Amino acid sequence: MYFAEPFTRMQAFLDLVLIANHERTTFFKRGIKITVERGQTVRSEDELALRWKWSRGKVRRFLVELENDTKIVQQKTRLCSCISIVNYEKYQFNDTTDSTTNGTTDSTTDSTTKNNNDNNILSTSTTTRTHARDGTTEDGDPEDDIDNDIEQLKVSAIWIEQICMKHKISQDQLPEAFEAFAAECRCNGLKRHQNLKDAQSHFNNWLRIYKQQSNGNNSKSSHQRTSPADNIAAAQREELERTAAIIAASKK
Repeated sequence: MYFAEPFTRMQAFLDLVLIANHERTTFFKRGIKITVERGQTVRSEDELALRWKWSRGKVRRFLVELENDTKIVQQKTRLCSCISIVNYEKYQFNDTTDSTTNGTTDSTTDSTTKNNNDNNILSTSTTTRTHARDGTTEDGDPEDDIDNDIEQLKVSAIWIEQICMKHKISQDQLPEAFEAFAAECRCNGLKRHQNLKDAQSHFNNWLRIYKQQSNGNNSKSSHQRTSPADNIAAAQREELERTAAIIAASKK
């Protein structure tokens, strides 16, 4: 009955929410690793048109409309089309059971979250941190999570492809760039980003400045050329205000 008739606009949007990943997954396409985060789905316009019994043009117009209304975000590459559901968590009907809190500290939680649709346990976590990514340890000091941020950047295949295209670099150059970026963050006292999106934005801005400095150095004579450390220092100065704001926000 679900697919018996052409979908209405409301049915189509709800279907996007239903087919979005409830947890992070990866797959390979043409030998390239693709990571799909929670709240995202990789479906082409042709697939959705067949599923909804619509024309491809109607699907495209509908997705553009949803994006303009900030209900979804589309990311298209030569490999796949990724649709992210904005505020995905608001469409999930979850309740929390078996939750206990230590009477003397709020740093230990033990929560089990169940999905009402299928009663499957989505996650069970026991952690020594008050919040999953609040950036502090038990004594309140910022926790160094830069390496974890870098690992998340490395597996964001769609974003990596976009970064390489935008900055005109090859993926072979990224490991060195990631290493320099991590050093820059630590030199500025930044030990973690708010989330993956924040880390991606920070790296994008840093790489632009880093490349500008490198291109400027290439135009100088050999005795005038600066070292990679000088390039990093220049990028640090230009990113200082932004990094300070991130640090201040992570300590709140």
